[in-house]
Amino acid sequence: CLAHFFVVAAFGRSAGKSATALFLLMAEGGLCRDQRYGFAYCAPTIAGAIKVYDAWKEVLRTLIESSSDTERWIRLKPWNGNAGAIIYFWGLEEHDNLRGPRLHRIVVDEGKDTEEAAVFKTLLGMLLGRVSSGIGGILVIGTPSRIGRGAAWLRRAFRKGEAREDGYCSLSASSYCNPYLTAKEIADLVAACPDSLTILE
Repeated sequence: CLAHFFVVAAFGRSAGKSATALFLLMAEGGLCRDQRYGFAYCAPTIAGAIKVYDAWKEVLRTLIESSSDTERWIRLKPWNGNAGAIIYFWGLEEHDNLRGPRLHRIVVDEGKDTEEAAVFKTLLGMLLGRVSSGIGGILVIGTPSRIGRGAAWLRRAFRKGEAREDGYCSLSASSYCNPYLTAKEIADLVAACPDSLTILE
C-alpha cells in the first residue's frame, strides 16, 4: 500500500482484513508530517461502518483527541512526529451523499458487496490533491466471491493488480495465515462446502 496507488487484497475468512486497515493507518499516518492525515474506512453498509468505528474507538482510545458518535469520525493526536489524523467511517449505501473531505487514504472493506460507482465515481475523487505528496491511495479488501454487487469490478481490479497495470497491485492471504485458527477447523469448513469453487481459504 505504501508503494502502489490502488491495492486489492483478497483475503480468506479471518485472515486479518480489519487488522490490515488499522496497521496501514498507523504506519502511513505516522509518515504524514506536513498536514493532518485524512483516512476513511468504508463498509458496504452503515451498520458495518458503525461496528468498525466502535472497535477502533476502543483500540485507539489513548490516541483520541476528539470523536463524534453521531457523525462517526475520530480525530487522533499526533504520533511519530506527524500532524495527527482524522478517520471517517462511512457506509456506502448512499455514497452520492459523501462529498467534501480530501483524504490521503481510503479503505473499502468487503469490496465484493460495494457498488463500482461508489469507488470510482465518489471515493477516488477525494484523493485529489493529497496523494501527490507520495502518501496515500486506495486499499480494497475482502473475501473473494463470484457473486455480489461488486464482484465483477473487484475481479477486474484484482487482475490489473496481478499484472501490475496502471499503479495497481494485488495480494492475497489465506485463512491459514491466522495463527489462532487450526488447520483442522479450516479443513472441516472446506469439507462441508458442497461447491468446489467456494473459496474459504
